[in-house]
Amino acid sequence: GRAEGGARRSVDAFLDELLDKWRLMRPGVRSTAHWEGAQPVPDILAEQTLFQALMSLLNNAADASPAEVEVEGRWSERELRLEIRDRGPGLAPDTIARAGTPFFTTKAPGQGFGLGLFLANASIERAGGVVRLYNREGGGTRVEATLPLLSVNP
Repeated sequence: GRAEGGARRSVDAFLDELLDKWRLMRPGVRSTAHWEGAQPVPDILAEQTLFQALMSLLNNAADASPAEVEVEGRWSERELRLEIRDRGPGLAPDTIARAGTPFFTTKAPGQGFGLGLFLANASIERAGGVVRLYNREGGGTRVEATLPLLSVNP
């Protein structure tokens, strides 16, 4: 089913499109981005639910820290590690443990239903990846999404 809903894209082009569309949606958020990795650049299965999942992670970071969101993508021949870093309040240990469960949110009432991270995590896991959350030194959160890549020669 995944292959029917997506197409091969170079990982750098996929990330460029993701950030370009997100920046259009969140023009008031200052963001920096950096990509680097193995050459030739491997492909990713650019599937719509994966794109939406990563967009959701970016939006969560922007909600926590509209003044600054950093995005870094590093890849090998086999996997992409995408880090999304904010300078929001960070997460309490019990929040990290519960994050990603359905209907759990730290947002004010009416600001979220507690499904964004849950659905993003489910989509990324379905794509063969994993999402991890960490507190950043100096404040904020670091979300790390690791995703499998496709070989350069199909």
